[in-house]
Amino acid sequence: MSMIRKASRKHRYLKIGLGGISGSGKTLGALKLAYGITGDWSKVVIIDTENNSADLYAHLGSYDVLPLEDTSPQGYMKAFNEILESGNYEVMIIDSMSHEYAGRGGLLEIADKIASTSKSGNTFQAWSKATPLHNEWMDFWLRSKIHVIGTLRKKSDYVIEQNDKGKSAPRKVGLKTVQKEGASYEFDVLLDISMNHLCSVEKDRTSLFDGKMAFDLTEKVGEALRKWANEGDPEPVADDKPTAPNADQPAEIYEDTPANKRLVLEHFKNMELVLSKENMGSVHSMMIGKSMDDANDILVQFCKDLKERENA
Repeated sequence: MSMIRKASRKHRYLKIGLGGISGSGKTLGALKLAYGITGDWSKVVIIDTENNSADLYAHLGSYDVLPLEDTSPQGYMKAFNEILESGNYEVMIIDSMSHEYAGRGGLLEIADKIASTSKSGNTFQAWSKATPLHNEWMDFWLRSKIHVIGTLRKKSDYVIEQNDKGKSAPRKVGLKTVQKEGASYEFDVLLDISMNHLCSVEKDRTSLFDGKMAFDLTEKVGEALRKWANEGDPEPVADDKPTAPNADQPAEIYEDTPANKRLVLEHFKNMELVLSKENMGSVHSMMIGKSMDDANDILVQFCKDLKERENA
């Protein structure tokens, strides 16, 4: 039976990202946005990995907080399950998503631990096992039947600019987002909050922010997003709420997938080698169908041989 169908607009559960450096106002902005979306504080819950910072804004309304210390992908998914199974909430704030990558028990720690206990200490095999955990985490909140607002830390730096008096002065700016590369692609809307608490748009599927340069993140923005999300037909009712998967071991066979090709590329970068199309084809064909351990050994030896040839 053909899976082709006519395009149709349906109600959508919003997935919104708020990026910014420390002190830019991500938590407060997320709460205002959540209230604008639902109009009821009792329908808002915030997963707090930021040392109880969510409680600082309790004066705004009676929202719920779920403190989270285990910021591994499995720890987050356990929290997601508790929230979804309660059936009490319309908006889930994840404050912060960055800890899933760089926090206690997060992806970087998982990969480092795997690498340190492997025979070769090689990062390729480590990331081939850690990345599926991250992908499960991503898939879980993306498919969840609830509006999601995720805050994302950004690394900061200073630039020298002229102030309004014509003198040079340092200004703190945000640089790279603290999350695994590619995570930001999945949001419907991705906003960046500057140190003066004004938003700029990095990604927008809604067209609500066309032409907007800098704006305050208020409840009105949430109301506009809710109106956009409710356009079209309601989704059919189905009991397809995602549940957190068990921590089963990922497949141990190296397969021809984009994710595995990216891991090969990362390994070449770590070895300070240039990955040509010819080299990629050669090593990839040798690795396909092998166990991850054998594939890792093949990659390590291939890079070692290539490095020796370059240095000859």
